[in-house]
Amino acid sequence: MIYWILNAILGSIAWIFWKKSLNLSTIPHALFFGIGGIGSILVILFILWMGKFELPKELWILAIPLIDAFVVTYNSTLSQKIYTTEKISTLLPYENLSSIITIIIAYFLFRDTPITTLLIALSIIIIIFIFSFDFRTHEFPRQFWPIVLNNTINGVRSIGIWYVLVHMSSPTFYTIRNILTTLIVWIGILLASQLIFLKDVKKDFLVPRLMASFIGAVSALIGFTLISQFGLITSTLLGFLSMLSTVILGYLFLADKPEKKSILLAISVAILVACSSFFKA
Repeated sequence: MIYWILNAILGSIAWIFWKKSLNLSTIPHALFFGIGGIGSILVILFILWMGKFELPKELWILAIPLIDAFVVTYNSTLSQKIYTTEKISTLLPYENLSSIITIIIAYFLFRDTPITTLLIALSIIIIIFIFSFDFRTHEFPRQFWPIVLNNTINGVRSIGIWYVLVHMSSPTFYTIRNILTTLIVWIGILLASQLIFLKDVKKDFLVPRLMASFIGAVSALIGFTLISQFGLITSTLLGFLSMLSTVILGYLFLADKPEKKSILLAISVAILVACSSFFKA
């Protein structure tokens, strides 16, 4: 459990630095994402230095990290646009949609998830939609549907990541996926002639961006390792631990005071997830 708690805290810290740097950013989204690749490069160099990289026996499996690299590029850009104008506390509960979608897909694909866990996952989705809908104006929040799309993609990605981790080590997957992602992003930056915006990068932006990059890279590698060791569903359920730490750190360091509705939604989701974890166990 200590590793889950540690990774939840690391992920939350990375997210806080990411949001802070996003608030300070004056550069295009692609370049913002590209600068974040520096943290991945440092982790990759450490993996190579430790000799933890080895190609899988079945080379066709490399197609999955290649596809995931393109998906990550798109989803990261979409996420940056979503959170440019929204507080973390407002959208944080909806970020859990990806985990719920993963559980639902896993139930029908692998049949190793209890029906109780599935029903609880479906209940969480219903609660999220009810809490999100404004019955006075009869509409959802402005960024609600983009974040649903973003999390649906992430939920499907988790299935592919779990599958590929059965065939290759987490350090190998991380290395291949992130090298490809970095290449895709920087080729796009060069083709769009966005290097000229590097002159607009300032220290107050660069420091939190690099901190988010490195801490997030370490957290991602730990997360992949936990998935490979403990399985997809357990990893998905325990991943909800990051919700509480993100809300607390967001309040302390970003003055991000959650709305009552967001707090109630987060508590409701947390209780249901705890019940789901109990039945999974």
